[in-house]
Amino acid sequence: ENAIDPTIEEQFNAFHETNPVVFTELVALADEVLSHGYTRGSMKMLFEVLRWERMLETDDPSSEFKLNNNYTSHYARLLVQTYPRFEEFFETRNLRSA
Repeated sequence: ENAIDPTIEEQFNAFHETNPVVFTELVALADEVLSHGYTRGSMKMLFEVLRWERMLETDDPSSEFKLNNNYTSHYARLLVQTYPRFEEFFETRNLRSA
């Protein structure tokens, strides 16, 4: 019996549920960038800021990384979906894989 590996989307959903502080921090950082007059940004940039400035402790059973780059597009979409003010901030492309 073969276990099917979870998709990136499933991994992301599990990570997001276990680490809600990441979403909260990303919203705060994106708002900070907007407040400085910038109209565009990238989730990869925000991830790097979180890694450096916040040194977040996270728990991700699917990854050895504290913040897996596979999740950047999912977080960008979630921010836009939750807070439409970020719609112009992030440029999103079609997902190649879920």
